[in-house]
Amino acid sequence: MVPRVLVICLVVMCVADTALAQTAHSVRIEGTVRAPDGAVLPGATVHIFGTRLTTTTDGEGRYTFAFTHVSARLFLVVDLDNFSGDAMEVTITGPLTTTLDFTLTPSFVSDIVVISELPMLNTADDISRIELSPAQVAVLPSLGERDIFRAFQLLPGVSGSNETSSGLYVRGGTPDQNRIEYDGFRIYDVDHLFGYFSAFNMDAVESVQLSKGGFEAQHGGALSSVMQIAGKSGRLDRSGASVGGSLLSFNGSVETPLFNNTGSAFLAVRRSFQGPLYDKILNLFDNNAAAGPRAGFGGGAGGRGRFATVDTQPSSNFYDINGKVLLNPSTRDVVSLTLYRGHDNLDNSRSIQFPEGLLDRLRERGLDPAALGLDLNSSLDISDVRTSGNTGVGLMWSRQWHPRVQSQVSLGYSRFTDIRDRSTQVGSNDNPSAEENHVEDLTFKATVPITLGVGHTLEGGLEITSNDIAYTLQSGAGRRGGGGTTLAAVLNQSERGRLTSLFLQDHWLIGSRLLVVPGVRLTSFDRTGTRYTEPRFAATFFVNDRFKLKAATGLYHQFTSQITREDVLQGNREFWSLANGTTVPVSAATHLIAGGAYERGNLLIDVELFFKDLSELTQFAPRLATASAEINYDDFFYHGDGTARGAEVLVQKRSGRHTGWVSYTLSKVEESFPTLETAPFLANHDQRHELKIVNVLELGQWHLSETWVYATGKPYTEPVGLEPIELPFGGTIDRVVAGPKNGAKLPAYHRLDVAVHREFPVPNTGGKGSFGLTLFNLYNRQNTWYKEFNVVEGEIIENNILLMGLTLNASVSITF
Repeated sequence: MVPRVLVICLVVMCVADTALAQTAHSVRIEGTVRAPDGAVLPGATVHIFGTRLTTTTDGEGRYTFAFTHVSARLFLVVDLDNFSGDAMEVTITGPLTTTLDFTLTPSFVSDIVVISELPMLNTADDISRIELSPAQVAVLPSLGERDIFRAFQLLPGVSGSNETSSGLYVRGGTPDQNRIEYDGFRIYDVDHLFGYFSAFNMDAVESVQLSKGGFEAQHGGALSSVMQIAGKSGRLDRSGASVGGSLLSFNGSVETPLFNNTGSAFLAVRRSFQGPLYDKILNLFDNNAAAGPRAGFGGGAGGRGRFATVDTQPSSNFYDINGKVLLNPSTRDVVSLTLYRGHDNLDNSRSIQFPEGLLDRLRERGLDPAALGLDLNSSLDISDVRTSGNTGVGLMWSRQWHPRVQSQVSLGYSRFTDIRDRSTQVGSNDNPSAEENHVEDLTFKATVPITLGVGHTLEGGLEITSNDIAYTLQSGAGRRGGGGTTLAAVLNQSERGRLTSLFLQDHWLIGSRLLVVPGVRLTSFDRTGTRYTEPRFAATFFVNDRFKLKAATGLYHQFTSQITREDVLQGNREFWSLANGTTVPVSAATHLIAGGAYERGNLLIDVELFFKDLSELTQFAPRLATASAEINYDDFFYHGDGTARGAEVLVQKRSGRHTGWVSYTLSKVEESFPTLETAPFLANHDQRHELKIVNVLELGQWHLSETWVYATGKPYTEPVGLEPIELPFGGTIDRVVAGPKNGAKLPAYHRLDVAVHREFPVPNTGGKGSFGLTLFNLYNRQNTWYKEFNVVEGEIIENNILLMGLTLNASVSITF
């Protein structure tokens, strides 16, 4: 399929090239970056926003860009640690040689970055790649603090209705199919507090880019998208600090110059506290084991309606620490060391006293309470404790060997840990239940871009990744099949694997209008002994100065993925696993993307069509069985395929006092697991329509903003009846019989959030402050998270589990 698409793309581009007339212009932009006293500033980063064009000023503070580009408006952004940023606009209408000089104010005089000229988001010439401005995200509504992941969920192609997950569902993919890179190391889990917070403190983030599909050969190991996060560096001239807080957490940061102002250090800390807003979020998950939606239809032994209820108050907290040391040993070299630690704790343990009459009902079912260790004083004691978190270290070195030759080398290590203890004790019967999942990732990557000419850059590199993944499960006495195989014996693993990849790609502006990016990635995986070839191709054709066409295709493989373990009693669980080629095959995806963009003045219209073909997906789905059944749990690893197709539309007003965008996504996500379900079914995260509106109004130092999200309901499996089953220790219970998998739809989701944000100077300090107020879910929409079904007296009782209603949050920060 891929070669045919490549040929079609090339033919279309060549035909368009001969049929349409538009000229790319030779552009040269140069200048000097200075301090207010006229001193030159070496080492400043100059970036053309929304493009790959980036350079640094030399020892004399000078910079130069030489490239070709069609008529357009470009934004030059200059950034230097401990100085305020600055931006200028340049309009290309013909051949251009111009000088743009910048004057940066030391940040201890004014730490307010000049962002009024920059759009909050920018779509690049590369297809499906978007860059967000973290400084501007602060003005958007936020249930917690400003959150770049929540901002990306407002974009087309990224689901915006997943309140309980900061993870990104990109074009029908799931969060584990994304690759999140943070200063050279990979982050495997992006959630704090059940997903209402992301794992990244925005005070420690410098820039973020997201490639929604069709990404280049330098990126691998992901089926859906790639996000690159650059951590913030400290000041070079003097020390600084910031403090802030919201109704959910407090934070602070310090920064200082090092090595005679040739380096810097930065440290940021954030920690939650358990106030009323925090408790409101915890109450959503109370009695659900922090697991989220149940597998299908709920209902346990006798149905939950048989037991007494009890009010519990979970205790929980999270924290994260970000640190970065930056060193500029010369004008050609930049070295950085980044540290990250994020951690969550949750304790929802409780004790439930059985109601009167329970012993009589057990006898009616043929059960002997004494044999079960029950008496009138018995209670159900539940231990429900979870700890999880990420640790990461990244070492990066970049060097300008020659005006045409650069290199970037990184060594990153990360570890994700998720430990859950949910054991129960009824009378004298103890039922331990616990699971642990650990993921270690050590990655070395070296990239060498070589500029062959104006508009032509060849880039090659090497990437080596070593993974160590362990999963252990303890479930009661161990469910055992007739052949003597326990569930834990099948799932428990401690596996290692190594990936070695070579990649080569070429950014080439052919003639005056056609930009092509061919590439290939070759990967060897030691666990399967197989070599994987992944061709990539992207092209952009500039029809005229306002309109461009885009297309991309590629083959992608993923070697570490989350496996869903079905559990109808305690809710589904996911655990990370390493592909082995048998029970867990290497998953693959083929991307096909085409679209166009139109820009005129402040207006941008961007449209893209996408198709994603997924194969070798894995799910572990053990079903309830009678005590006499012979069970081989290896048979419960189901393999299937999937498709995601759709269209995206983005209409954006990019600058002015009133900015924002409207985005619409039409999509359909289907999966096929023939041995699990005979017919294809809608994926759990399928949403046919999604509409988002973002408005920001600037009134001096005030910003008023609102976001509205509408999405059609997600699919779920609806129960159709009951059937009795025998228990291993005697007696029977009623089990819910499921209808067609994901054959029903939840109600539509919609929510309006509004916010007001103001920046102000802090008197007599030279610092600045900001204040924000957010009303989340302004009209108190009762959105359904999932449906739970219980069996009570032989009847199925439906219960809608709702998401967050109207909620107020306030935040304040001060920077010195």
